[in-house]
Amino acid sequence: MKRGLALLLTAGLLAGLTGCAAAQEGGDGAEKIRLMVWSPSNDQSKDSGEWLQTMCERFADEHPEWDITFVYGVSDEASAAGQVSQDPEASADVFMFANDTLTTMTDAPWEPTTWLI
Repeated sequence: MKRGLALLLTAGLLAGLTGCAAAQEGGDGAEKIRLMVWSPSNDQSKDSGEWLQTMCERFADEHPEWDITFVYGVSDEASAAGQVSQDPEASADVFMFANDTLTTMTDAPWEPTTWLI
């Protein structure tokens, strides 16, 4: 259930983040996009099947109109909202956060480009 919800959130956020990510036109017509993606370390570990990397690559495969370069970072769901609200420019484009930290993000003095609730 948690993985399904995380996949849904990740896919939804990735779909709407062309404004956040660095983008350029590629030679093959695909728009080049760089997305920073944060998740807990266990979602990225080989022992867990590199779940995050797998989901990101599946997303990229389903969207050939974008040439996506994923940059992965580690942030647990409990602290992600605090990190993002402190320095949104240096934060991830896509991240998971605990639902009890939603007010941390909505009270922060910045405007997110995409919300998926």
